Amino acid sequence: MPQKLKIIAAAALESAGAAVVCHYFFRRLRAFDPVYEVLYLQPAPYWSAVLLFLLFLALFLFLPAGRQGRAERVRDWMPLPFAGALLLPQFDSVLPLLGAFLLTGWGACRYASNLAGGETALSGKAPLLSPRTGAALAVLFGMLGVFWGFHLQRTAGNTLFLFYHDWGEYAEHYRRLAFSADIRPIDWLVGGGHWNGAVNLLMSAAIRLVPAPETIFLLNSVMIFSAVPLVYLLGRRLKLPVATALVFALFFLFSPVVSNQPLSLFYGFHPVNLLPALFLLFFLFRERRQYAAAGAVMLLTLFVQETAAIFWFGCALYLAAGKQYRKAALLAGGMLLFFFLTIKFAIPAAVKTPGGTYTQMFHFSQLGSTPGEVLLSPLLRPAAFWGTLASPNNLSFLLMLVLPLFFFLIRRPLPLLAGVPLLAGVCLQSSRDLQNVVLQYGVELNCLVFITALYAAEQLFRQGNRKALFGALAASLLLVPALYLLAGKSILFGKYPAAPILSRPDASELVLFLKSALPRGVTVHASPRIRAQLVFDFPTRALTDPAEPGEFYLFSLRPETMTQAELNAFRSALAADPTIAPITSANWNDLEYVIFAKLPSPRPPAPLPFLRLTTPEEFAALGPVVADGPDVEIRCRPRQDGTLIGARLKRRAESDLKFRFILGRGNERLTKEVTFANGLRPADSVETGTAFFVLLPPLEGGFPEQVQAEVLPL
Repeated sequence: MPQKLKIIAAAALESAGAAVVCHYFFRRLRAFDPVYEVLYLQPAPYWSAVLLFLLFLALFLFLPAGRQGRAERVRDWMPLPFAGALLLPQFDSVLPLLGAFLLTGWGACRYASNLAGGETALSGKAPLLSPRTGAALAVLFGMLGVFWGFHLQRTAGNTLFLFYHDWGEYAEHYRRLAFSADIRPIDWLVGGGHWNGAVNLLMSAAIRLVPAPETIFLLNSVMIFSAVPLVYLLGRRLKLPVATALVFALFFLFSPVVSNQPLSLFYGFHPVNLLPALFLLFFLFRERRQYAAAGAVMLLTLFVQETAAIFWFGCALYLAAGKQYRKAALLAGGMLLFFFLTIKFAIPAAVKTPGGTYTQMFHFSQLGSTPGEVLLSPLLRPAAFWGTLASPNNLSFLLMLVLPLFFFLIRRPLPLLAGVPLLAGVCLQSSRDLQNVVLQYGVELNCLVFITALYAAEQLFRQGNRKALFGALAASLLLVPALYLLAGKSILFGKYPAAPILSRPDASELVLFLKSALPRGVTVHASPRIRAQLVFDFPTRALTDPAEPGEFYLFSLRPETMTQAELNAFRSALAADPTIAPITSANWNDLEYVIFAKLPSPRPPAPLPFLRLTTPEEFAALGPVVADGPDVEIRCRPRQDGTLIGARLKRRAESDLKFRFILGRGNERLTKEVTFANGLRPADSVETGTAFFVLLPPLEGGFPEQVQAEVLPL
């Protein structure tokens, strides 16, 4: 075959692979859930794949060849056909897509390496940016991250997206430290079930000055994104060029782990977010030979979270691999002793657990109930240990951590040994929903990946290895955006974007109404999302905790952490308790909230204005029939102030009921979902013949022309 035909054939094959990858990612993949690793695919026209093929074919045929010939240039992209082949079968796993990313990055690495040519010297050229400009831009990138993270958290809080755990739990603890006199000394060292005295001091002081949720949101963002300029500073200290160090700072800003941490799914703030900045500070001081400062930072990390000791223990493994056995033994022994003391004595002294065990042991329940049992589980419970370790989502978690900087890491992989203990702690947890880049479990590991990559880049510069450096940078310039768009909390585009959160309606008026219905200072048992709104105004407890007289229940009728059956059972128990009295309810965007009070003594059920026992004749006077079934009859009456809907029980309900009402006039349409008795009294707890009345808001065009109703059993 003539050389030109070989080049065209190779380019066509590579173009087909690139077209398949891009068609899959940009057209077929509608969304991705990185927590449960669910791919949401949609049909896509084949003509778009053909168009992509033609575009890539033109690109590969006319790409600059540099010092290499066209045949060699095309050969660089030969991993692409294999990348496309991975995505042709229908898989439910994200692993083929990650494999396609890796192969595509390999092609970019090969092409850029060969395009750079055989030169070895990297000096002698004027820098693209001055050090002052680079530092200013790095700080600006960090500030933009802080602003974005704060805005995202504040919006998520105002729209009832954030849960009470973790951020609300920590906020309540800091508020107690700041204002309560009933504080034990151990409470200053342990919060939220973790050893975190340094963060307790910092956050309680901030809450003392500005007791508001925004304080938590702002400091959480500062903790996360202060690491961005520190990545740049460490890169510069390692003598990387300004532009290269700045690119690493941008890589960090857009890494999937960092972009997800302001929300961390819906858990928000966590003290561990401070650790990456401190780890980077440690290595920065170490490179400056300021060992006292580095030691102080290292000590400080041990008071941010007990898992910092596991990170330093991992560093001891790295030292041992480098044959620094004495240092490794001292560091490993000290960290193991520190970790043992905190989880055996300090944390159980602050948080009551069954048998006084470490609060996080429930994560490893399949391996044992004590740290010793977990450590020996490869021998005691080998099936559980190896079965958990071999779970596919452990591999996808690892790939998402290392792929962005993979072609730097393979140049100097040994420092990653320091992350093995932390990685084992994540991968061996019993829940298969925690091994992802969304939750905080990857924060320390992600920082180690970047530190390792920076030292690998420094080694390439020191060796003058132009080809390897250009190849690794080109691959990361492709892989960082790809992983960000796949699993990062992207701003505008992407498969896991922030847009659904930012577009949620503001619930501030709802929250103000619910708070106004609660007496000042009472203890409130609340469901997770509304509980997060109460921590700066009321003492709160879990919804299912038994209430004392004078305490209140406030919860959503939509299950959050309960199943629907559990929520129904809980509401039935409240309805059967003569010491529980309904207070009020609210319906906001079809989210219904109810408030009950715990009375000091039993009382007869209070009458509710929207519930009335009626005869069939009385109910027929309401208006025309909207729906009539064997269990419920629904009628309506248009009024100037809206449409009055009545739903009468024709026989005893077997469960609680929910209604969907639809009003229409011309092109105008109003849909409203309402639980029987606004959720204050279950339908199965009232007599036959009881009617529930609800007034729907008026339509802009006048009286409704169509009224529909649907009964939805709960």
